[in-house]
Amino acid sequence: MSKKIRQLLAWIAIIALVGLYVATLIFSLIGSPFAQKMFQASLLCTFVIPIIIWLCMMALKWSENSSITINPDDEENPDDEENP
Repeated sequence: MSKKIRQLLAWIAIIALVGLYVATLIFSLIGSPFAQKMFQASLLCTFVIPIIIWLCMMALKWSENSSITINPDDEENPDDEENP
């Protein structure tokens, strides 16, 4: 995985988590039922977003290391003596 993609994902995670922490703090201080639901949602996202970003990074790393190619030209057998 290229360094720039990793840095971009790291910055996105940092910004999202800081925003969630601020939102969680604000929602915890407000006493309305809507604020309580938003507080629960922001707490849930505090755990879910880093896991999703980690899974994306692992998928990108796995796809770069994969030797599978999806190129029709690679599927042809050069030893095949039949010509269509």
